[in-house]
Amino acid sequence: MILGLVSDVHGNLPALQALVTEAQRKNKVDLWIVAGDICGHLPFHNEVIDYLKSLPAECIAGNHDLSLISGENCGLSSASFEVISKQRNNVSSENLNFLKQLKTRKTFQHENTVIEVIHGSIADPIQGRIDSITDDLIEYAKNKVLIFGNTHKQLLRITDESIIVNPGSVGFPARGLKFATGVLLDTRKKNVETLEVLYDKSELLQRLKALNYPEHYISRVEAVHSMPGSNGE
Repeated sequence: MILGLVSDVHGNLPALQALVTEAQRKNKVDLWIVAGDICGHLPFHNEVIDYLKSLPAECIAGNHDLSLISGENCGLSSASFEVISKQRNNVSSENLNFLKQLKTRKTFQHENTVIEVIHGSIADPIQGRIDSITDDLIEYAKNKVLIFGNTHKQLLRITDESIIVNPGSVGFPARGLKFATGVLLDTRKKNVETLEVLYDKSELLQRLKALNYPEHYISRVEAVHSMPGSNGE
């Protein structure tokens, strides 16, 4: 079974589409798993939700998604919460209902593989962070695949009895927006392939400017849009 693992899409439709296209070119993905923060930061939240609904995907909610649902600040910076407020004003009712149905922790079995998905940490699945893989975490993940996000950084450990993966951020990686990042996992072979995919940021930049997003977001996209080999030329 081939799993496509992604997290922290953050409203970046061009990045998600590019990553899914590249993953499908390499392998037929049986199931996509999204470890939270579908929304927030970037402006294609409705389009990202619609796209995810077209895939065979299991999704959970992250703190940005919960902030959009509730209108409350679930551990976000002031700039991030300003964006969530914008998105809350124009999210479709159908997509808001989709987000409301998402759990913050999900455990299920797929083709004899037990999979647990959280956004944050074991103790705090919404806002917690897993920055390193400890012996306690390995013991917790025994006989399962454990998938998480939130840090926007890839993290991986495969043992004889467990697979632990943070696929990084598709739409808002910690080291910059040049690449969309994710992971392909073959559960039968216990083989992992990390993905870094260039994508065109022109449409993203145009939408940010048209909607008067905070300058912080525009400058962050512009910084990589003009770089050689960024697919933005």
